[in-house]
Amino acid sequence: MFKSRHQTNEIIDALTKGIAVYETLRTYNGKPFAIEEHYRRLCKSLGYLKINPPTYEEFEKLIYG
Repeated sequence: MFKSRHQTNEIIDALTKGIAVYETLRTYNGKPFAIEEHYRRLCKSLGYLKINPPTYEEFEKLIYG
């Protein structure tokens, strides 16, 4: 999941310093709703914390498996 040691260090910092972004997805009949809007909001929130967001494709893989 992590592309580099730098990303791993960002995650460790986030966990040990309490820096985090929390995002939920609404589902209808088990299918995620408004994924693109959630992705944009996630990217914006991560930007405030100077954390690199996943690509949209990576985000979709996390959602759909």
